[in-house]
Amino acid sequence: MLDTLLQKLGETRSCVEEALTARSPLQQYDEVEKDLREKWEDELTAAIEAEYRRQRAEALLLVPMVAARRVAAHPGGGQKIC
Repeated sequence: MLDTLLQKLGETRSCVEEALTARSPLQQYDEVEKDLREKWEDELTAAIEAEYRRQRAEALLLVPMVAARRVAAHPGGGQKIC
């Protein structure tokens, strides 16, 4: 389950990066002043991180529900043997 979650989070980050980079002014304007370009790069980095964290938090809220379903599907699976 953890492997699947980590894979999904990696895909989410890539998707967020692609989507926000495509909409960034950095992709629309080639010739801008160095200071403005750096500002846009910093803002893009911050926007990517914020959106990824939002989506990650949303995904992590689902983990307890998925885990509960797995335990319910396998009665006795949560009991210790020793």
